Amino acid sequence: MEIKFENKLKAVAQYLGQKIRLDESRFSEETEDRIFTLSGVGINAFQVKETRIWYNAEEIRSTFIDELILRPLSSVSEDELMDCLKIMLGDDWEKDSEKFKQDWRDVLRIELSQGGYGKWVVKPYFKHCLFVYQYLQSKGYDVPNQLLGGKTMYESGLAVYE
Repeated sequence: MEIKFENKLKAVAQYLGQKIRLDESRFSEETEDRIFTLSGVGINAFQVKETRIWYNAEEIRSTFIDELILRPLSSVSEDELMDCLKIMLGDDWEKDSEKFKQDWRDVLRIELSQGGYGKWVVKPYFKHCLFVYQYLQSKGYDVPNQLLGGKTMYESGLAVYE
């Protein structure tokens, strides 16, 4: 299934504040410093923080010529994993036993290392899983995206891994 360019741009907009490597064709002379911070996304353009310049969101073979620089879910740190569990378990976090927390940590670590989660999510935690996705996106992790048919930014050709 072909993913519309418009949906790709909407997916990119979810990563404001993350690093983006601009294609060398955007510069009149060779430069090594092509990494900037994504600060805005419009209908057919995006802005980087350092220069405040808006760049056309160019498309070559149905993909961006520029690349977000993200991290794979398999590289989530232990501290970030614990933050995810606190988001998922909410107020119950402090009351739960260490064994319960360890079991959830193990499940979440396995799911994230396989590129996402979903099968094990039970209804009471569904809303919290959306918050976990947003938390991971804000930390620069590449999460599966419904706008991209469940693919990650990397799988869709919109990002590279650092």
